[in-house]
Amino acid sequence: MIPCKLVGSRNLIYFTIMRFSALSSYSDLYNGSVYPQSMVLVLLKLLSQYLNFLISEENQSTEQRCEQNQKINLTDLHHYLRPTQAFCHYAHEQGLAAFLFEALKRIDRPPCVAWTFLQDQWLEQASAALARSRLLSKYWPKDLPSPMLIKGADLELSLYEPLGFPTGIRSCSDWDLLIPEPYYSKVIKDWESQFGIGIVPQSARFENESPHELGFYIEGFLFEVHRDPAPLNFSSITGKQIWENRQSKVDAWGRKYYVPSAQDRLTIFLLNYGKSGGQTRLLNWLDLVMIIRALSPEEQSAIFRLQPQVNLLNQPQISKILKDVLVILNSIPLMDTIHKQNVDLVGQQVNLSLLFASLYRYQEQTKKSVLQVNYCEATLRAKYIQAKILKLIE
Repeated sequence: MIPCKLVGSRNLIYFTIMRFSALSSYSDLYNGSVYPQSMVLVLLKLLSQYLNFLISEENQSTEQRCEQNQKINLTDLHHYLRPTQAFCHYAHEQGLAAFLFEALKRIDRPPCVAWTFLQDQWLEQASAALARSRLLSKYWPKDLPSPMLIKGADLELSLYEPLGFPTGIRSCSDWDLLIPEPYYSKVIKDWESQFGIGIVPQSARFENESPHELGFYIEGFLFEVHRDPAPLNFSSITGKQIWENRQSKVDAWGRKYYVPSAQDRLTIFLLNYGKSGGQTRLLNWLDLVMIIRALSPEEQSAIFRLQPQVNLLNQPQISKILKDVLVILNSIPLMDTIHKQNVDLVGQQVNLSLLFASLYRYQEQTKKSVLQVNYCEATLRAKYIQAKILKLIE
């Protein structure tokens, strides 16, 4: 409860802004140890070269791959890459331990001192992914359509595995599922009867408004079932809109899922970026590169030139977030992996200052909170702030 002397005063505004982040859709999950920019740059360059290696390998025939003992060409990184314990732990903190493990396997040098640590991280992630797939197949109501995988689960199945990455390459703390009404209510009723009352997210919502998602622990693994991709006080984009453009996907074990369209996948990424006030990990920037690569050349070109005829840019909120995201993306080495013929990169320079601000934004709670409000749909902003305040004084 807010002290009475604060209510009705100018201090309420300041107090509310300072506390916004505690009511964010995302809590601060990461330890956030501060590492030198050189370590970040080396990791980003290594990932960039690894992706370029996989992309070139993807375009080769099976015979060509068998004839060549392919190794990553580290060029300027060869003498600087020192996979120390601190470097490997930083990669893990940024969600990239399994990627680093896969990349180092392609380098012609002895295993590093943290090799076992990286291998264990990948094995843990792979085991969790297999377990979640099995549990979802076992417990999803058989009389309902298959769920749509969104966020990390979708990205691994739709974007990473087709490029040759193994199961479990992408770290996920849970699986996010989307299914609109009337199916959503049926899933919630079924799972609450088996697994208890759903876990309500921390995001603020309108008075008497049901949450846009509920979480369930099933045999120790968290699944979050979404009705909409974001709270209705933050964005008017609904789960039904995403669902209408769904695409079918079958995993390696023959299990059928739905996944978002390529453009909706980008929309969901941008909404999450906005909901978190721009707080990210390096993994999220790798996700964004993979999401953009999955778009058609015409869509890529239009996005980087911010041409309004692209459907997803018809939403002003998404356009605003996209512009801010591209400022950072254009300044980091991962941009090298996007088809150059479709993107004007003249004058691109490596500048990690904005990236660092995104990685460590939780240390500036006020800035993060203001960004959350700023990324909200303009027409909903007043109600969004009101919902935050109401949640605060409960």
